[in-house]
Amino acid sequence: MAIKRQSVIDDIKTALTGITTGNGYYITVTNVYEYPTKPIENNERPCLVIRDTTNQVVNEMHGNPNQLDKQLSITIECYTAYNASTPTNIRKMITDVEKALGQVSKTNLNWIDLESDTIKMVQDEYIIGNAEINIKVFYRTSKFLES
Repeated sequence: MAIKRQSVIDDIKTALTGITTGNGYYITVTNVYEYPTKPIENNERPCLVIRDTTNQVVNEMHGNPNQLDKQLSITIECYTAYNASTPTNIRKMITDVEKALGQVSKTNLNWIDLESDTIKMVQDEYIIGNAEINIKVFYRTSKFLES
């Protein structure tokens, strides 16, 4: 039996893995990670990191079977290579991620709300930057049974 929360993450990861210029996007994403185990190196960029942080029950339906509507908070971090085009490329990645989220399979979730995006830039010997996109995913599952 599949864990619904994992299925939602898998569907999002699959959609984000398809971000390539050949598929009509601005940027080709080379890696999509869930909670990476080491710092991201410049040669692994452009890449995305998915982190599911909070899973909240928003509605409980009693009856047979008991069902729960849940809201899963997810942060998608965007990282691009360090160069003079970093600010522009970060904006392109945000646009690409939002477009890809529209392609996510609707089999495991009810809908996705785009909540916010934040760009962070630091000027060093070159511009270093990343972005965070916060989304809420709404899905339904059976109470006490993740399916």
